[in-house]
Amino acid sequence: MSHDINYNNTTGRYAFMSVKEKAWHGLGQIITAYPTSAEAILHAGLDYMVEKRPLFTVDQVDFGRFKAPDADDYSDELQPGILVPDYYANVRTDTEEVLGVVGRIIVLCKTGRLLLFLIILLGGRTVFYMKLRGH
Repeated sequence: MSHDINYNNTTGRYAFMSVKEKAWHGLGQIITAYPTSAEAILHAGLDYMVEKRPLFTVDQVDFGRFKAPDADDYSDELQPGILVPDYYANVRTDTEEVLGVVGRIIVLCKTGRLLLFLIILLGGRTVFYMKLRGH
C-alpha cells in the first residue's frame, strides 16, 4: 500500500507527525508529547498557505509548440493568455505546487481556523487523536 504522504523538497521533510511511536511507513516526525493543534500543524509540516489563483491556458500556436516532442526545451517561453472562466488553481505559496483545480464558489480556509472551528464544534473538549497529513 502506498503511503501517499507529501515530501517537501524545500524542507526535506514529510508532511506527517506521530506521537511516541513510528507510523507503519516510518516517515515523518516523531514527538514525545501530545501537541496542541498549533504544534501539530507545525510538526506535521502543514504550516503553509494556499492561494486560489486564476487559471489560464495557451493559444493555438503555443499549444502546438507544447505538443511538440522537444516542448521541454522552450516550455518556459509559453505565454498563458486565455483566462479559464470560473476555475482556479489552489497553489501552495511555499513550493508553488498546484494542489488542484476548483470552481469559483470554493472558499479557502486556513488550517488553524479549521481546527479552531472543530474545537468549538466539539464544545471545547480535547481531541487526543488527530491525523494530519499533507497533500
